[in-house]
Amino acid sequence: MTSPFEKYRDLLLDDYSTAESLQNFVLSLYNRKKFRFDPQDIRFYDIEHFEIFIELASSYREHGEADRDFIALCNEMVARRKQSGRKRAIDA
Repeated sequence: MTSPFEKYRDLLLDDYSTAESLQNFVLSLYNRKKFRFDPQDIRFYDIEHFEIFIELASSYREHGEADRDFIALCNEMVARRKQSGRKRAIDA
């Protein structure tokens, strides 16, 4: 069975507001001290994104950090955020 972290990888790496909220959720599972998720965001999810949220949370509950796709996705998200931060600093 495909991990939801792989299944929704492209969506989770996108840059629209709900995707960024889901990124924050995933990254908060990875490192809750460094990444924050505002649970009030859930109120604004449409049914499709809410179901994705539930699927991600359920998978993490069952597999935790033993899911290689979860770890790989988080590492990619962190790398992209660092790269984006550097790019903004260069543009400033």
